[in-house]
Amino acid sequence: MPNLYDYDAFDFQAASGAKYDDGNLELASIISGVTIPYSFALSLATVTSGQLWSSVNGPSAFKYLRVVSDVGTFALPVILELTTDLAGATAIGYYTVPIIAGCPFKLFANASYASYVANFGGGTLRTIDRIRAKNLNGTTANVKIWVFN
Repeated sequence: MPNLYDYDAFDFQAASGAKYDDGNLELASIISGVTIPYSFALSLATVTSGQLWSSVNGPSAFKYLRVVSDVGTFALPVILELTTDLAGATAIGYYTVPIIAGCPFKLFANASYASYVANFGGGTLRTIDRIRAKNLNGTTANVKIWVFN
């Protein structure tokens, strides 16, 4: 079966000269047995939104998901909306995550809680069923998603 390799690292030097780093571009997370991905590109004008993926029009589950945008800043990001339990078997949940230009958002499983109670006090384990994006930036955003099952 095919393997997917995800490389990840960061390197930072503070004004004081202190260095911080983690990860390794030569080593990778290996995800075994993935299938050919679902991929979709979406062009979003300013303050518009659209659907990137759902378990209805793409794989119903995933081992790896990656979303990247070509625009977005800390002040004016592209916002991702993740929906859990879209069918409403327990309770639909919505979560938002900002992304900025060139910095991918990644997930390595689609598990999420519905009816979640803070501090892991309760909830029902369900799945992320849909991902939408909204462009808050002043420039048209090209957003791409890859979903591997």
